[in-house]
Amino acid sequence: MSSTKKLWTLLAVLLVASFSVLLRSGNQIYQNAPTVQWLAELFGANELDAAERTALLSGAANNGQADPGRIICSCFAVGLNRLNDAIATLALKSTEEVGALLRAGTNCGACLPEIRALLAEA
Repeated sequence: MSSTKKLWTLLAVLLVASFSVLLRSGNQIYQNAPTVQWLAELFGANELDAAERTALLSGAANNGQADPGRIICSCFAVGLNRLNDAIATLALKSTEEVGALLRAGTNCGACLPEIRALLAEA
């Protein structure tokens, strides 16, 4: 096989693989997207509370869940309120326990100092 034909074949394989990944990711985004009705209700409201503004800006419907608070763990979108509730309710004592329950602190580790401070305050 000539080198030009090999390059075209490699390009075709790369394109098929890339579009497969994009199709899968796009499908996940579509499935998790809020409904048009929910968006219309928010845009039709005269005023939004903090949870509704956060949900609108993040593109994720709140679905009646408690406000997670300021995001502490960006990798897994774990908020301050959620961390404090779990630490207080379940008497968590270590970052490992927090990670096992909420996954916070188990990826990049940038949030571990804040999680340790929350555990120390509890």
